[in-house]
Amino acid sequence: MVPSYISRSVAGSYDNEGVAIFALVFTFYTFIKTVNSGSLRWGTINLAAYFYMVLSWGGYSFVINLIPIYCLVCVATGRLTARHYLAFAPLVFVGTLLAASIPVVGFNAVLMSEHFASFLVAAVMHAALAVRWVRALLPRRQFEYATRLVLLGGACALAGMVLMVLGYVLRSPTFGWTGRSLTLLDPTYASRFVPIIASVSEHQPPSWPSYITDLHFAALLAPAGIIAAFRKLDNGSLFLVLY
Repeated sequence: MVPSYISRSVAGSYDNEGVAIFALVFTFYTFIKTVNSGSLRWGTINLAAYFYMVLSWGGYSFVINLIPIYCLVCVATGRLTARHYLAFAPLVFVGTLLAASIPVVGFNAVLMSEHFASFLVAAVMHAALAVRWVRALLPRRQFEYATRLVLLGGACALAGMVLMVLGYVLRSPTFGWTGRSLTLLDPTYASRFVPIIASVSEHQPPSWPSYITDLHFAALLAPAGIIAAFRKLDNGSLFLVLY
């Protein structure tokens, strides 16, 4: 039992996080279930869980950034399979449409830099799967020639996309980042520009005694849990390590 979670649940004083923590963990759970099973049913449940998460709390940006990081690690380590695509692609494209249908979010689902990582990783995943498919079709020499052409064309396309993103970001006073993200990158940002965020005690750096009080001995068991996850590195344990 973690006291800091109890205080944000119906067992303590109700707040948005009382619902959002469940929605957050449930979204991750259904995502891993989709990866392990390759089931469209679990993929649909994962979409519903993500939509519920967006409805309940603005911290959904944590979900839409951690899952792409996990998929990018799978691409880099050669663990990418069709089941990862089945779990990730609907979450990015359909999930973004669902998020944009919420008035509070709207077009921020595609315009804010917090969401760019998911689109970039989706492009990388498509490219990795396309390379794997072409490699199975072509002889080695033709594949190497095609790879050079694709890399050249991809570099040009990527340069154009980077210029477009930079042009959009540079037009924004905060360079496309929200106050929450800038506070994460610069802890002094909120105290200087967003006083309402700085006034909330949970946004302040905690002292070590309060950190231990909130988490109890879970703070001491976390390193052991990470080591145990590395001993059998499957889809779930890899995601847990990144989490």
